[in-house]
Amino acid sequence: KFISDRNKVTTAKDHGAGGVLLVSGSQFDPDDKLAKLKSDGTLSRSGIPVIQISRNIADHILQTKNGNLDDLEAQIISGTPEFKPIMIDQNIYARTNVIEIKQSTFNILAKIDGGDPLLKNESIVIGAHYDHLGMGGRHSGSRRPHQNEIHNGADDNASGVAGMLRLAGQFQKHGPPKRSIIFAAFGAEEMGLIGSKFLMSSKLIDHDQIQLMINMDMIGRLNNQNGLAIGGSGTALNLETTLDSLLNLTTLNHTFKPEGFGPSDHSSFYVNDIPVVFFFAGAHDDYHTPDDDPKKINYDGIIQITNAIYSIVDYYSQLDEKLVFQEAGPKESKARSSFKVTLGIMPDYIYSGKGLRVDAVKDIGPARNSGILKGDIIIQMNEKSVDDIYEYMKRLNEIDPGEIIPVMVLREEKKLLIDVQF
Repeated sequence: KFISDRNKVTTAKDHGAGGVLLVSGSQFDPDDKLAKLKSDGTLSRSGIPVIQISRNIADHILQTKNGNLDDLEAQIISGTPEFKPIMIDQNIYARTNVIEIKQSTFNILAKIDGGDPLLKNESIVIGAHYDHLGMGGRHSGSRRPHQNEIHNGADDNASGVAGMLRLAGQFQKHGPPKRSIIFAAFGAEEMGLIGSKFLMSSKLIDHDQIQLMINMDMIGRLNNQNGLAIGGSGTALNLETTLDSLLNLTTLNHTFKPEGFGPSDHSSFYVNDIPVVFFFAGAHDDYHTPDDDPKKINYDGIIQITNAIYSIVDYYSQLDEKLVFQEAGPKESKARSSFKVTLGIMPDYIYSGKGLRVDAVKDIGPARNSGILKGDIIIQMNEKSVDDIYEYMKRLNEIDPGEIIPVMVLREEKKLLIDVQF
């Protein structure tokens, strides 16, 4: 009774419902307000019609069986054992006026070709996201949603974009290194790393030819102690040792975090087995507020950080050997791991088709053991539909450790049924 509306709809769908009418009881919502529609940032659909109705309309429907919503709500809350649903044999017609507005965004890429005949086919990616929160407001991600004011995002992440442009100018001026350098300004990072995920799924850049991905996000508030956090230092063999040696030549006081997964665009590369280094100068109270303004930026700090990044990129662009990737921490958010079991995959959160596309398969786990591959599209689990990421999570939550269930996948447009032991 207190599960999410999405789970209620999925449960109804599993039992053959052709549609769902949602209504709030008077104890739950005395004002009987209809929920305002908002996008959750995914392209998922429920697969059946779902609308919310007022209590007046619900009681009008129930009156044919002498029922009313208040009585039903009271029975549900009390957990009355003999509670039985009211069966109504009538057609219900509804028309909604929902207008779906889709907008486009872009990644902006530039490339400096390498000068070595062999190594120029490999690349180092230097990236930063250029989007922010616009005018803020509800559901924007603003920490002050009541303030509809311009969120300039000077640190998050104009600072990273400025750093990327400065590095582009430096490498253009000093001549090409052995490897090529790709500069990527990502769109829609604030909506869930959409731009960088799209770049990785587009195969515009050969994953196997990427030596290293450098990500800059919020490098504009270097403090008086020159403190700089560097993530991903454990994502390649001997990477942290080399970074430490290069950074010790600067005035930056750096600390390492070996994990490759984090809340910025480098994660999209890490889950595809690409070494990453993430530069972050620290959080502050102006984060995701209208107060993240240019006057508060430490411009000398950006110069110090980009000078350090230049030396790192220059070193790895000239290095004859290819970096050896290694896993450093999980390839998914810890918040997504609150299930009794795990399949051992990284879902493709921006896949817009029907089903759940596998973006990556972990080295250890049920998916790897059973033969599920990257690129497979999961369409059923335990003979129940998996139409999107939400149904996938619900199916996963229904499985107990040790169970063996059939999982149906689409692989190159062919259906395969795979038994998976959890």
